[in-house]
Amino acid sequence: MTAQGVLTTDAQPERDSGAKIPDLVVFSVAFLWLVAYALYTGDGWEDFFISIRHSVNLVEGNGLTYQPGQRIQGFSSPLNVFVGAAAVAVTRGMPIDVTLWAWRMPSLAAFSIGLVFLTNALGGLRLSSRGLSVLIPAALYLLESKSVAFSSNGMETGFLLFFLAGALWVMAAGVGRHPWRMGVCWAGLLLTRPDSIVAIVLMAVSCLLWTAEGRRSESRGLAGAFGLAALVYLPWVLWAWSYYGSPVPLTILAKQPLTPWLLRRFLMLPANLPATWADLFLPPYAGSGGWEGFRPVALLLGAIGALSFLWTRGTLLCRRASLIAFGATCFLTVIPRAMPWYLPGAFLFTLPALGSVLGRLQNELDARRLGAGRLVLLLSLAPLLFSGWLLIDYAQLARSSMRVLEDGNRRVLGTWLARNAQPGDRVFLECPGFIGYYSGLTMLDYPGIVSPEVVQARRRAGDNPAAAAAALSPEWLVLRPVELEYLEAANPGWLINGYRLVQTFDASPAFRALEPLHPEALFGATFLVFRRGA
Repeated sequence: MTAQGVLTTDAQPERDSGAKIPDLVVFSVAFLWLVAYALYTGDGWEDFFISIRHSVNLVEGNGLTYQPGQRIQGFSSPLNVFVGAAAVAVTRGMPIDVTLWAWRMPSLAAFSIGLVFLTNALGGLRLSSRGLSVLIPAALYLLESKSVAFSSNGMETGFLLFFLAGALWVMAAGVGRHPWRMGVCWAGLLLTRPDSIVAIVLMAVSCLLWTAEGRRSESRGLAGAFGLAALVYLPWVLWAWSYYGSPVPLTILAKQPLTPWLLRRFLMLPANLPATWADLFLPPYAGSGGWEGFRPVALLLGAIGALSFLWTRGTLLCRRASLIAFGATCFLTVIPRAMPWYLPGAFLFTLPALGSVLGRLQNELDARRLGAGRLVLLLSLAPLLFSGWLLIDYAQLARSSMRVLEDGNRRVLGTWLARNAQPGDRVFLECPGFIGYYSGLTMLDYPGIVSPEVVQARRRAGDNPAAAAAALSPEWLVLRPVELEYLEAANPGWLINGYRLVQTFDASPAFRALEPLHPEALFGATFLVFRRGA
């Protein structure tokens, strides 16, 4: 049976004669949906202001670096930085908000084409009551808060979903027949996020485990795809190695703990894995955002998506995608710091399984003439209502955070430093995005994603903020209250004797009034600014 024949068994029943919704309509709905989200929230992510500072330096002739005069690769996504550079070049001299919108256009388009790839991989979105196996995954794609937010606020997520969904589409059509398409997708993934090699390996393994046209054809196609991806990606690796002195971005080097961690985290994998499955369907930082009560439902959805490769009656695409989701969530559980924007890729691969399960349930009930179509519809609406409510709640939080905590506090803090600090001054802090962009100063961030000095200090003086700050003795410290308490406890007398408090930036009253149900977000509402000197 051909790959397409296997797919139609569950993904889109052949008796479904509903008209296929044109791809342009699917694209337009997704694009306008994200435009509406961006207009409502105005969200610009902290890390966008780190990567866009590299882009600005590149356009201004200072090199692809965070700090002019130093070759610092403080970004993980080459593609995102080059898209940012194009946005900077087009909007040169305009406010950063305009530059963010110029960046958004290709990202929102990539996200929207990703939905087109997904629906076509599943058989096409149709005007029919029998389209649950495609409609539900498509709707979940549009409602998942992390995917929507990080595709519109400056992260590389839209491009990541574009290439992953494209690879899913190729897997449905047959890698052996379209190796160059898979190679382009894999090359794009590597240029979007270098750790995408994990997803690429998982795709290859899943295609070899469950084949439709024979392993020989599949193996030839995979080999060709690997070759093309390597051919496209290798020049960047060689250039980055020669320019930065390492092919590994500083963002990755800085986030790795200096003490052994792999074996310990691997042994804890069975206990920690369910939390990662749930996080796939929860908003960013769910543990500190007030969404823990939704974890059981999210866990159920995540477990179905990640374990359906064990289901022998699942479609070919369902089993392949589910295995990829399972492997990806294992990887995200084992690594030390799985950031929220790492999760949408694994989330995408749970969708074919969820659609296949609902499609099979619908087929089975109809075959037995139980007349339970409405029950299946209600079951299908439950995850959509769940994801929709979380997206609305997160969008409101993102809107308040952007207005009060980011534009109203961190941006103000950065511009204040630009006025009061000397050009060569260094600032020690945890969050160098907004503050670093608006101040233009040298950031000594912990753990050191834009600061090689901090990484070296961690190795030399101790892997903790207090030891790194004392070793570097910066001109400025920007600390949250909890960070201040930690530094004073870890190194008594050092801060009091060497620094004085010169300014406090506190947005907590304004934020508390807007978001009384999200007190955990107050973590980033208050900053204390210290200057070195008696």
